[in-house]
Amino acid sequence: MKIHQLELFIGNHEETVAFYRDIVGFTCTTNGDSSTDIEVGDGTLTVHKKAGVDCYYHFAFNIPVNLFESAKAFMAERVTLAREDDEDEVFFKESMARSFYFLDPAGNIVEFIAREGVNPDSEAESFSPSEVLGISEIGISSEEVYRCSQEVVAKGIPARNDRPLSNGETLNFMGETGDGTFIIIGRAGRRWIFSDKPGLPAPTIVKTDRGTMMFHLGG
Repeated sequence: MKIHQLELFIGNHEETVAFYRDIVGFTCTTNGDSSTDIEVGDGTLTVHKKAGVDCYYHFAFNIPVNLFESAKAFMAERVTLAREDDEDEVFFKESMARSFYFLDPAGNIVEFIAREGVNPDSEAESFSPSEVLGISEIGISSEEVYRCSQEVVAKGIPARNDRPLSNGETLNFMGETGDGTFIIIGRAGRRWIFSDKPGLPAPTIVKTDRGTMMFHLGG
């Protein structure tokens, strides 16, 4: 499974777009007054301006394994890296991946992740925003974790390593390991690591090579 586009809904649209354009250095294209496309490798992060909302999300971008340290240094010059147990990065042994995190102006928990054996190395000597490979993860928080996960399965997207679906006891990583791209479904209120933020059900549109999924849009 590949995520081609994420559509998120935030209240402080202008400040967030300026952050990704002027501080991180991504290419941003404004669509009218209320929507902006942010190019992230082979994917697009679309942020919609929605007055009166206080939504935040967890999402991740894939980066080359050999540029992890460079990417971390690049971002540390521009933002305060988040910490967990007094560490500013983590190694996930099961998935053989290293990550670091930071918050953007909308309060999103943003992760840069380097997946060994999945993310290709870069020929560049140092990191720049153009080295981001694409969208790696989007977190979906729900009061109905099992039902929400079944809807993803119905799109032909299995749980990672074909594990049985959890009903919220653990996170459901939906997607094939070899693709390095996942829809992560967890219990509403469950804290996202490297933050003090509980999972919040928030309107989200996920466009993948298996079709489009909409979460918490109402109506």
